[in-house]
Amino acid sequence: QKIMNKKLSQKFVKWQKLIERISYEVFSLNELRYVNLTVSPIINQNPKLKIKNRYWNFLFDCYATTIVINLRRQLKVDKKMESIGLATLLNDISNFPHELSRKVLKKVYHCEKRAERVFDNYVGINKDHITVEQVKNDIDKLDKAGYKVEDFADKRIAHIDNRKPKVIPTFNEVHNCIDEMNKIFKKYRILLQGVVDVSLIPMHQNDANWLDIFKIPWNSNV
Repeated sequence: QKIMNKKLSQKFVKWQKLIERISYEVFSLNELRYVNLTVSPIINQNPKLKIKNRYWNFLFDCYATTIVINLRRQLKVDKKMESIGLATLLNDISNFPHELSRKVLKKVYHCEKRAERVFDNYVGINKDHITVEQVKNDIDKLDKAGYKVEDFADKRIAHIDNRKPKVIPTFNEVHNCIDEMNKIFKKYRILLQGVVDVSLIPMHQNDANWLDIFKIPWNSNV
């Protein structure tokens, strides 16, 4: 359960709202990847479907474009805070690290002992607040995992740039970037909201049966 507290500073409450907005983007990215990694083997393992087809091109382009542009939103730092993304949130936290403190976390959690354990685990024993270096290290990890994705998205997806992308990222690199984003997101989600996300893949009603559509002939006129 997400916890908001009147005694928290305006800055901290703003971060709580930002990480909540970011969570929807993170869930969406993970769901896209989950669907792609589940459906692709069904197609690839059927010899009758291993043909050149514009529909497969359409699916490939839709997945690649959507996942890359959504990742770009999390990777870009907007110093004016006009757009929402994980890197932008981390950059703001690095400017006000004293706001993410042990004392504040005790207000976020109903259980003081749990707040102490969480802060010790994610920030450090005997630390009063997160440090600039710690936050910038997380920004660097995100940048290192995603710089190819961001560069490609800037020059070929969001815009058509005269400059070619330095490197075209592979799907493995894109998925590795999502994994790194997930780790960092979970860390700040628990520090800002007290929420532990066991899974980042959203579950929907009748989710267990979502693959049943592949058991049905799609063209009723055949």
